[in-house]
Amino acid sequence: MKRFYSNGKLLLTGEYLVLNGAKALAIPLKVGQEMEIIYNDKNDGIYWENFYKGESWMKVFIEPDTFSSN
Repeated sequence: MKRFYSNGKLLLTGEYLVLNGAKALAIPLKVGQEMEIIYNDKNDGIYWENFYKGESWMKVFIEPDTFSSN
């Protein structure tokens, strides 16, 4: 299992504008996002679940045959 965490930010210009070279003002926030990856030897797809304040609000399962090797 791997766990990642990133603090949030308030960005006063759009992210895509910044990626294209626009100047921006960003203010760090105390809240953030966390991602946990659990490996599964079964190779039966990807199970994705989103939580907000400890409660699940979305669950998605992606079947392996929907992946493309192209």
